[in-house]
Amino acid sequence: MRISSHDAGNLYIFDYGSPQLCCVAGCLYSVYNPKGKVLLEFIANPYLPPKEKLVQVSETVNQGFPCLNITQSTDTDKLLSQTEFCYQQGKYIRLNKNFIQAR
Repeated sequence: MRISSHDAGNLYIFDYGSPQLCCVAGCLYSVYNPKGKVLLEFIANPYLPPKEKLVQVSETVNQGFPCLNITQSTDTDKLLSQTEFCYQQGKYIRLNKNFIQAR
């Protein structure tokens, strides 16, 4: 998946989709810049309710790159967690985590 940034080049999210890179917690995903530098790696479960997206691009921008919201299911029915990652000093860092109702 390609994500346009604000004057900082595109971002590329790789979903490896390989059973060797998946575990009980989920599968490996990586976010790269155009030069091939890894800016974020995370493990996430790709199985979400039908109307939910695993990765959403935020309108918040830091140092030219948009923040990313990673959505995950929880043990509570119809409750999802959403973790916000924003670019800072050459990589994405976790800023906060919210809980939202599934649509």
